[in-house]
Amino acid sequence: MAEAAWNIHDLYELCVQRAEVMARFLGSLAGGGHAHLREDFSGRGGVARAWCAAGQTRTAVCVDIDAGVLQEGQRLAACEGVAERLRWVRADLNTGPVEGATADVVFAGNFSIGYFHSRASLLAYTQRVARALTPGGAFVCDTYGGAGAFALGGQVRTRLHASGVVVRSSWCHEEADPRTGMVTNSLSLRVLRGGDVVADFPRAFVYRWRLWSLPELRDVFAECGLGQPRVYTDVRPPEGAPALQGAASGEGVGSGDGGSDGGGAGGGAGGGAGGREGVETVTSAAPISHSDELGENWTVLLVARR
Repeated sequence: MAEAAWNIHDLYELCVQRAEVMARFLGSLAGGGHAHLREDFSGRGGVARAWCAAGQTRTAVCVDIDAGVLQEGQRLAACEGVAERLRWVRADLNTGPVEGATADVVFAGNFSIGYFHSRASLLAYTQRVARALTPGGAFVCDTYGGAGAFALGGQVRTRLHASGVVVRSSWCHEEADPRTGMVTNSLSLRVLRGGDVVADFPRAFVYRWRLWSLPELRDVFAECGLGQPRVYTDVRPPEGAPALQGAASGEGVGSGDGGSDGGGAGGGAGGGAGGREGVETVTSAAPISHSDELGENWTVLLVARR
């Protein structure tokens, strides 16, 4: 297959995203068969599509600023038979509300919470989320931290494509300033066949984020009327299902740049630069009870109820 035929969003979802795992976890928070999900910074709406595929009465809305990835998501949703229960909204989540987007669960994966670079903008967004949630509804977002959060460096992972080629993803911390909390991260993608490079996408996705600490997020949530967040380091499929393999989380399963949303623990690509490498097994669906469970470098999901 020629390089022009490779879609970087397909490769991204293969290397980074575990949408089915995340959709199952979000479904466990919603309760009831008619639950509605809003996926913010959705990209192609991978989690929303998996959410709808997991229940015939589930509905979802995907919100992103990038019209191109929304169109790709619509095409995929039609192929997957869930198009009638999905709505697609082009909107800038930094600037205003999403009309008619009340939801039982609002999910902002791919470390997209980092797109809010000031406390004022983060607070305004979270207030809009809280107003959009149904009573008892859940806001779910992910972030990363630990000793390697502001260290430069990277991680390389490989995945086997259905066609038999190997896809290698390289997650890089390019810039990091602990004084401001600002980081620049990138994800590069390479396709190899028999050891030969057949497609190469350096810095296919570039992210400029502010890393918010867990106490900062907790305080903003409380100010917006959300409950104290539960912190998860891993999520898993329903009891009795086979173990699933996920990318070691860390990047941003993000969009706005055209990314998607994640699986694994927080749904990302790269975590702290010194984080765990390779493939992690999704093992636990219980929130942590002590900070020791975070480890030296961590990626987490935060779940806060209205």
